[in-house]
Amino acid sequence: MKLYSRSSDVCSAELDGTACLFDPSTAEYLNLNSSGTAIWNAISVPKTIEDIISELLNQFDVEPDQCTKETANFLQEAVNKGMIKAINR
Repeated sequence: MKLYSRSSDVCSAELDGTACLFDPSTAEYLNLNSSGTAIWNAISVPKTIEDIISELLNQFDVEPDQCTKETANFLQEAVNKGMIKAINR
């Protein structure tokens, strides 16, 4: 089982309700939409994808299958860019 957490190297700020992430070591920048921001806020402490999805389903009017697919895609992209860490538990 994997836990997802914020990368400690990434700087973040919330502007107008959305998070902006910057990794100074790679100069990679991401501007998150509302669901990405909700994921970023959810992983202020390490969480499983199931826990993240549960939080999102409580916050957004979205079908569980769509939420699962989009959350997995977001987490994979953010891990690939070094913004989020996936830790094997």
